[in-house]
Amino acid sequence: MNPGKISNVIRLLNNRYAKFGDYKADNSTILNHSLRSARFMQCILHDTPSAITSALLHNYGLVAKGIPAVLENHETVGVQALKRLGFPETVTKPISLQPLALRYLNTMHKNNGTKMTFEEVVKFQNESYYHEAITLRTVVDINRRDCPLLGNSILSFREYLEHVLRHT
Repeated sequence: MNPGKISNVIRLLNNRYAKFGDYKADNSTILNHSLRSARFMQCILHDTPSAITSALLHNYGLVAKGIPAVLENHETVGVQALKRLGFPETVTKPISLQPLALRYLNTMHKNNGTKMTFEEVVKFQNESYYHEAITLRTVVDINRRDCPLLGNSILSFREYLEHVLRHT
């Protein structure tokens, strides 16, 4: 992707989060939750642009359409929007697999919540990026508040966004 288009995509993302990022979900704003998830992913995986970008944009479906009310199916809405913007499967696939990753973790760790059948576990384990989806789901659920933020907008992660868009 050329630098002009990359800048336009990042500007669009920043505007969406600036406009709708204050919407609260689960006692945190979408923006803060996204920034904390990306920062925590950065703390544990250091320099892994696709994983950090997935963590940053995992809730993009909540702000993508300009209406922060798409709670059901927001992963699908976000992934479709991110694909249209040019994000690669290394970013979008773990996001799309989040609901399955949650069920997988519920099954493997005997957590409360919807579980998978044996056949569903095998099918999930055969998905490309299933490990990345499990890591993303775990980071999103932990969302450490003690992992310091580096800024107050998604522009704090501009280098990672540029990297994944440049290599598509």
